[in-house]
Amino acid sequence: MLVTDEHWTVAQKNLSFLELFYNATVTLSGVYYPTAPLMIHYLIKIALHLKNYANDVHIRYVVQPMIDKYNKYWRKIPLFYSFAFIFDPRAKMKGLTRVLRRLGSKTSTDYSAYLVGTQARLTDVYNKYDEKFGVVRLRRTNPPVLSGKSKSAWDEIYNDGGGVGLGGGIFPGLNMSRDTSATSLLHAVRSSTSTAFEIVSYLDCDTVNDITDDFNILDWWH
Repeated sequence: MLVTDEHWTVAQKNLSFLELFYNATVTLSGVYYPTAPLMIHYLIKIALHLKNYANDVHIRYVVQPMIDKYNKYWRKIPLFYSFAFIFDPRAKMKGLTRVLRRLGSKTSTDYSAYLVGTQARLTDVYNKYDEKFGVVRLRRTNPPVLSGKSKSAWDEIYNDGGGVGLGGGIFPGLNMSRDTSATSLLHAVRSSTSTAFEIVSYLDCDTVNDITDDFNILDWWH
């Protein structure tokens, strides 16, 4: 069989299309780093990817069923993955808000109720945790201030220059810069008599300004 230029075009198109799914499989199969916070990244990457190829003349007959499957299984995001994403200090509620806004535009879904419900459920889970383990308080040390070069893993979330203002949230007076958010958060928590303030101040303060691929979430929390 003679391989024509058209055959090579289709082959290259398929290679380009499938590459993201291969990368997602490899990344989310990792064992030496937290994978749960990465799930949200790939949910939005795949949604954008499928949207971009939906009208491609060569593979649209394959893409549309994949879009239907995506909407069936992933339009309703499991809370576990949203919780894990929020506890990445580079994301928090700001990052989740932007993710849901972009996903909503790609899947024609209104996530406003989901966003409010996620924060409420997270607070509820934290309160239950605090009731059981709150009396056991380990001595905390201030985490280092980190900054880094933006990587593509965050491009779909923070690349449009927009933002969600966090200084005027539940605690309007809590105004933390991106460079010192971790340290300021600990100072704010230590000076408060309310244990509930810890989770609220974490959610309400600005994100950590280190979105490099080698940022270690567990080290930050430690």
